[in-house]
Amino acid sequence: MADVVRVAIVEDEAVLRGMLADTLSQIDEIEVVHQVPGATEAKLVITPGSVDIALLDVNLGDGNGVALGVQLQRIDPNLAIMLLS
Repeated sequence: MADVVRVAIVEDEAVLRGMLADTLSQIDEIEVVHQVPGATEAKLVITPGSVDIALLDVNLGDGNGVALGVQLQRIDPNLAIMLLS
């Protein structure tokens, strides 16, 4: 059995966040660990080693997804970042 990829979704639009989570959760090798609406929450829940990939909206209500990705990777260099626009 393949390793499970742990994903965090940071998207301020609730409908899109839910659709992404529902779609990704249908894949056995993916576990959606966190679904949060903004940078503030993301910084609290995405800790080193807690997820493998962070899907970040570029324009968040409380920040910038690019800057958030840089901050998260400084804390956890193994974290992969995917930006959504």
